[in-house]
Amino acid sequence: LPGGVVSDPDPGAGIDGYYEHAQRLLVSRQMGKVMTHEFTHALHAADQDALDQIHPIWVAEGLATLFESSVIEEGNVVPEPNHRLTLLKWILDREGTVRWRRMVAFDRAEFLDVSAVSYPQCRYMMMYLYDKGLLKKWYDAFTAGFDRAPPGAAALEEVCGKPLEQI
Repeated sequence: LPGGVVSDPDPGAGIDGYYEHAQRLLVSRQMGKVMTHEFTHALHAADQDALDQIHPIWVAEGLATLFESSVIEEGNVVPEPNHRLTLLKWILDREGTVRWRRMVAFDRAEFLDVSAVSYPQCRYMMMYLYDKGLLKKWYDAFTAGFDRAPPGAAALEEVCGKPLEQI
């Protein structure tokens, strides 16, 4: 990520890969999901550089986890459900999710403290936006209104047309 921060590997899976933006170094112990996850971090970091922005971890990990399980269809990258859905369903059954108003305000340490919840929750927020055809619209609104605090909340409300608590 910008500023030389190393992206975090998939929690619970050991250190399968990472991307270190300052050196443009991507390390992956396997092809497939891990490589795609870290490559998405590299692409996202390049966009952040171009925008002169440093996006919150929920955005970076939401995008990286979204595309880690994807296929190419008619020249488009199409995310598919993955193992994180099972985990998210388990979390939902136990009412263990983090409220989005809180999630978008998390710093890196807070996000990682609840990584078993935050990774799948952010992935499926991005999947929701993708499925509704709103992912690019949201990302454009997010980057255009990046200076609004917390970054991303207003963009989610804008593109979804409802308060964060109802999304």
